[in-house]
Amino acid sequence: MTGRSGRGTARQTIRVDESLWETFGVHVAETGSDRSAVVRDFIRWYVREPGARLPKRPDESPRESKISGNNSGTNQSEKQ
Repeated sequence: MTGRSGRGTARQTIRVDESLWETFGVHVAETGSDRSAVVRDFIRWYVREPGARLPKRPDESPRESKISGNNSGTNQSEKQ
């Protein structure tokens, strides 16, 4: 489903698990952005739009560090 927002951009509907969406919102807020901006930035990067960059990610949370078994705060398997 699509529609137009007040900004003139088409609104897209996607399905995302509610708990994942809420967690995403918390993490995005830590970066000072919003979900829509991060999703748009990711899509621009994904389709290789010139000059596009991956969105900024928040620092790893203590919970994630415990899950990954990494206490340094950086998950080495996700670095590229």
